[in-house]
Amino acid sequence: MATVKEIAEKCGVSIGTVDRVLHNRGRVNPATRQRVLETAEQLQYVPNRAAQSLAVRKKKLHLGFIAHRHEAHPFFDDVNTAAMKKAEELKEFGVTVSILYHDVTLLDDGSFKVNLCVPEGLNLDSLDGLATPGSTSALIREDGTRRDIPVVYYNIPSKKDDGILTVCSDYYKSGTIAAGLCALTGGEHPKIAIISEGMDTSQVESYSQRVEGFRHRIEEGYPYCEIAAPLFIHNEPDYDERLLRDFFRDNPGITAVYLVNPGNYDVCRIIRGLDPEKKVSIITNDLVPVQEEMLRNGIISATITQEPEKQGAMPLDALFRYLAFGELPENKIYHTQLDIRIASNL
Repeated sequence: MATVKEIAEKCGVSIGTVDRVLHNRGRVNPATRQRVLETAEQLQYVPNRAAQSLAVRKKKLHLGFIAHRHEAHPFFDDVNTAAMKKAEELKEFGVTVSILYHDVTLLDDGSFKVNLCVPEGLNLDSLDGLATPGSTSALIREDGTRRDIPVVYYNIPSKKDDGILTVCSDYYKSGTIAAGLCALTGGEHPKIAIISEGMDTSQVESYSQRVEGFRHRIEEGYPYCEIAAPLFIHNEPDYDERLLRDFFRDNPGITAVYLVNPGNYDVCRIIRGLDPEKKVSIITNDLVPVQEEMLRNGIISATITQEPEKQGAMPLDALFRYLAFGELPENKIYHTQLDIRIASNL
């Protein structure tokens, strides 16, 4: 097994140079860096993890995790719980994780207002890395300059290709799966309603990509299906019940509903109240406790999950491995597993 000294001797450089290359810190001539890495691979160099772990503890890394918090979006509860669990695990390596809450308010025009709640006494410039749900707001200082730290995005990709990793669902593929479920459960001549929260959530990727995948799959694979005009709800039961009653009256023959991003799931109970014989199938995304209950009771027909636990844990793990050992993820995007859950496989 090769040592750092052997690599240095073969490359004709100092041990310090080899150390900087292998641990991805400090400036090294690109040609020298490449020669060191190739030599390390040829000599089958294996890092001394025990020594590295000790060095990591001395670094006292400080990571930030921006957690989405909104009572109407319970999906993020599992994401945040997984992040907090990973934060506890990283304490063993002397890593501190600060949880910053991202409060999102849905406005009447369908847009979102985002407020970042920074814990008292926390200086964002003290962070060595940041995990955030597809927003660079915390990376930009008040003077407009960017904090030069590694970032991992989760749940919603960033429009800027500036992260070392993005952990999210393949929303387009999720939409194609929903299309198949609606076609299979919608009867002989499916007529499908697409329902989501807000006035127009076309700028929200989790909505726009799912709907695009849904429509394309219907056109290509199930052309006998009819799609009604989309309906946007407001997560206000009385108002939404009137909206849905009018919608079903104006669109007779609906046999399947694809509920994209509903916020809370009261809308499912409203639909079942309008459809007591359960002639309409309801397909949703994610799996929070209220959905489990609805699946068991036959209110929801099926749901498509997207591994929220990985979206909470993987960003912190990727930042730790990068900052501690210089390890970059194999790919810049990791799509979480998409699974179909029905009452029988809960």
